[in-house]
Amino acid sequence: MNHDVSARDRLAPLAVAPQSAGSRVLFAIWVDDVDAARAELAERGVSLVSGPADTAWGTRNAQFADPGGHVWGLAQELDREPAS
Repeated sequence: MNHDVSARDRLAPLAVAPQSAGSRVLFAIWVDDVDAARAELAERGVSLVSGPADTAWGTRNAQFADPGGHVWGLAQELDREPAS
């Protein structure tokens, strides 16, 4: 798994505005199972922008855009082994 992934990589093919464009918002919804939530969205005709994919910081994420162009994220906390 590549841990060096930027927001631009995660949201491709959507464009990510530069900082000079002002504040951008990503709405996030915590769910118990990203894959199940993604499947339910697909059944309803929603196309995902990216994911599902695991992150280096212990979450599984997927993103989709609503009809207004707002990007939403689904997030699931993954079980992590305690540090030794």
